[in-house]
Amino acid sequence: MGIHRGIIPAATHKYQKGGGGAGVPMTRALEETISSLRPNDALRVLDAVDGTLDALRQDALDLGQTPEIRELVQRIDAYKGHLSRQRDVLLAAP
Repeated sequence: MGIHRGIIPAATHKYQKGGGGAGVPMTRALEETISSLRPNDALRVLDAVDGTLDALRQDALDLGQTPEIRELVQRIDAYKGHLSRQRDVLLAAP
């Protein structure tokens, strides 16, 4: 199917961490998978990944509050934010 119009390429998008300039690139495998699917299938994959990130986030929070855990949760939240933006792009596509 090729790349869907509006999908944010993994190679160029960076997650912003708390206002800092550095970020973590979206995994190329996920971006390539989403790009190769029909929009409804891509949305299902995004929902599944989002649910997995929710569970991972909760597991991390259950471990306690340390600077490392807070950093991990921030990174998870950044990934979840990108998934949400990707979902919005897919839903807005004609």
